[in-house]
Amino acid sequence: MGPSTLQVVEQHLDDRSLYQFRLVQVILRIGNILGTKRLEAACTRALYFGDIRYRQIKNILNSALDCEPLPEAQLPLLM
Repeated sequence: MGPSTLQVVEQHLDDRSLYQFRLVQVILRIGNILGTKRLEAACTRALYFGDIRYRQIKNILNSALDCEPLPEAQLPLLM
């Protein structure tokens, strides 16, 4: 588990509810299915945009946005 994934998990577990625990299990299962690198990239993007909900992480992965650079990491166009 990478630092962004850990941060997402910790934020969800701060609530200490059973629902949040199950949600963390589902998020971590994504890493087993798609790989920890993709999950880490999706969590990094979700944290960047301030939306760490499962639905958002799933949408990032389904749209392959985890493979795209974050806006601040994009290089300016040279003319």
